[in-house]
Amino acid sequence: MVYYIIMFIVFDLDDTLYDLRSAFDRAHMKMFPEIKGIDLGELFECVRRYSYDSLEMTAKGLLRHEDEFAYRITRAYADYGIEVSRQKCDEYEKLYRNEQKDIRLFDGADRLLDYHAAHAEGIAVMTNGMVEVQMGKARRLKLTDWIPEERIFISDDLGYRKPDVRACIEVERRLGAKPGQITMIGDTYKADMSGSIERGWKTIWFNHRHNRLPEGAAEPDITVYTMEELLQIK
Repeated sequence: MVYYIIMFIVFDLDDTLYDLRSAFDRAHMKMFPEIKGIDLGELFECVRRYSYDSLEMTAKGLLRHEDEFAYRITRAYADYGIEVSRQKCDEYEKLYRNEQKDIRLFDGADRLLDYHAAHAEGIAVMTNGMVEVQMGKARRLKLTDWIPEERIFISDDLGYRKPDVRACIEVERRLGAKPGQITMIGDTYKADMSGSIERGWKTIWFNHRHNRLPEGAAEPDITVYTMEELLQIK
C-alpha cells in the first residue's frame, strides 16, 4: 500500500480512464481487412506519436484542426509501407469517431473515481483535443457522475495543450490551487508527465502500455502499470 498526500487530483482522459486502443483496433480492421501481419499495438503507438506531433503543429499554426487525423494516419501507415489517400483518411476518421461512441471506463476506474471524489479536495480531467469531441467522450463515460463539466478541462478551451506548462497554470487558476497541491494521473510521459513535473505538480504515471521513460527525462513521483496498483495509492 502506498500512502500519498493529495488535495486535487487531475486525470488525463484518453487511455487513462478508458481504453483508447479498442476503438482504433476495430476501426482499422473494418477499414483495412486486407492488411495482415501488422502488430496493431505497435501501429497504435506509432499513430499516437504522430498525434503528439500534429497537436504541436496545430498549436503553432502549421496544421489545421481538420487535417490532424489525416496527418497522423498517413504518417503512421507510411512507416509500415502503406499509402493511405486523403479520401481514405476522411472515411477512416468517420469510422473511428463512430467506434469511439462505444467506449467504457477501464475496469476499476469507477472505484478509482469513487475514492478520489470522496477523499480529495477536488477532482478534474485535463485532456487535449476539441471541446465537442472530448466532452462527448466524457459524457458517454458518465464522468459527470464524479466531475462537474466545469472541471473537465479541454485544451481547445484552455488555450494551451499539454505538456505546455501554461495549460497547467490555467488549470491551477480554475481550480484555485497551487502547483504543490495537484497530482496528475496520466498514461503518457510526454503529454501528461513532462509538463506537470516542470510545473511542480505531483505525478503518477499510469504506464499500462509499458512505455520506456525517455532518455534523460525526470522520473515521475510514482509509476504504476496496472489499475490495481493505481487503486493501492491512497
